Amino acid sequence: MGAARGGRLPRRGAGPGSPLRPGRRASGPRNRPGKGTHQKANKTREIPPQRQTSQGDIQVKRLILAVPVTLATVAPAFAHLDPAEHGSLAAGLSHPLFGADHVLAMIAVGLFGAAIGRRAVWALPLGFVSAMLAGFALSLSGIELPFVEPVILASVVALGLVVAMAAPVSAVFGVALAGFFALFHGNAHGAEIGLAGIAPYAAGFALATGFLHATGAALGVALTRLAGERAGRMAIRAAGGATVLGGLALAFAA
Repeated sequence: MGAARGGRLPRRGAGPGSPLRPGRRASGPRNRPGKGTHQKANKTREIPPQRQTSQGDIQVKRLILAVPVTLATVAPAFAHLDPAEHGSLAAGLSHPLFGADHVLAMIAVGLFGAAIGRRAVWALPLGFVSAMLAGFALSLSGIELPFVEPVILASVVALGLVVAMAAPVSAVFGVALAGFFALFHGNAHGAEIGLAGIAPYAAGFALATGFLHATGAALGVALTRLAGERAGRMAIRAAGGATVLGGLALAFAA
């Protein structure tokens, strides 16, 4: 009452019974940011996932379409060139690019290496080319492997099946499997050397084989990076399934 007589009113909230203590301000709902504000801010900063997916799908489709177009353009240009007219190197380059069984098998090796990952990306192509040159040397020495053409067709189906099944195999197993089939591919190259020089002819089909391996590996890596890990793996498996169908079609047409 004494404070009231002096003309001063008691400060609100300063009494002992007040729920608020002096020095604290009441915080209403205006001072607290709502969930809607945060969500609205996040939406303005983030890129819609649907747009990201659509852009990645477009790039993947362009890449998938570019591979067969490139092969269809290159293969007829180099198909079975005469060594006397174009040289032995060009004849060697043409041989792997002419046969659909060679093309499918070698691209499948690149996809297989990309599916395993890490060192298998380069180990499988290197092992295939090395074993293929060994099979070529066997043919030059007069050793013809049995069932060359059926095994080459089987290599397309087997390699495509391994990629399609996404079997958890090691790089060592992949190199061994690819190397086994490469012996027969190289033996077939040796049987069709004709009048070509040995060294330039071998260099030609080795370079063409490496190109096809690199195409398959680049396709597998690009699918994983552009479409994402999960979608990329599924795309690689789909490419393996397409390889199996292509191998079966070649087998029934033979």
